Amino acid sequence: MDYLIPVLVGVWLIAAAFTDLKKREVPDWLNFSLLAILLGIKGVESILSMNVLPLVYAIAWAGIFFVIAIALYYGRIFAGGDAKLLIALGPAFSSFTSASNFFLNSLIVASFYGVAWSIGLAIANRKKFKKNIFDISKKTFAMRIIGIIAAFVLLILSALTKFAELSVLGVVMLSFPYIYTFVKTVEVSCLIKKVSPEKLTEGDWLVSNVRLGKKIIKAKFSGLNSQEINFLRKGKKSVLIKEGIPFVPVFLISFLATIIFGNFFFWIIQGIL
Repeated sequence: MDYLIPVLVGVWLIAAAFTDLKKREVPDWLNFSLLAILLGIKGVESILSMNVLPLVYAIAWAGIFFVIAIALYYGRIFAGGDAKLLIALGPAFSSFTSASNFFLNSLIVASFYGVAWSIGLAIANRKKFKKNIFDISKKTFAMRIIGIIAAFVLLILSALTKFAELSVLGVVMLSFPYIYTFVKTVEVSCLIKKVSPEKLTEGDWLVSNVRLGKKIIKAKFSGLNSQEINFLRKGKKSVLIKEGIPFVPVFLISFLATIIFGNFFFWIIQGIL
């Protein structure tokens, strides 16, 4: 079981990452089948060991990941497919340490991955990027000042307490406003596109509400549904949609890193020290 679950999860994550990169979506059958298989394995383990705890723990972790996924979904950080996949990953973990390592690794990987992907988009759309970055920089001026003050305080506390983690947090606070400005500019410049109704798919995010006759189709985080898409197609209405950065590769890299290295954050701190 110790080897079977990581291999299966790795295969499913590779398939999910491929579809996310290609189609910007994760099919429900991938998410639900992974969840069912993992719970089934834990169920078999409980039967063979005559101990109900493996299955109970698997269900409990699925529940914990469900709560986290829902929070990230309604916090507009995850799309629906990402949230469902995160829930499906829950039973793959059997301890608080492994689960927390996965989430910490995900934060680190997501930061580097998001910046790298955004740099690629900025280069590919450099004319639009240059046009928008100055306007967005003006709007994030206050955020940069707060980041500088917070970083200054944390670096002083780190020096006084000799607590290295505070210095790392200080660097994060200092760099975050600049990263946010960059990512926001990429979103405005590179991720908003006009799409004909024939090319719309369920879950596409509208940039703003769309009026078509007397009907208003609202821009909501759950995205367009099939009925709304059919309505737009009948009206031959092209709309502005916002594409997201495919996030599933972060799950794949973070899961592999958790199995191989444990906690990335620990290795970073050790490297600094």
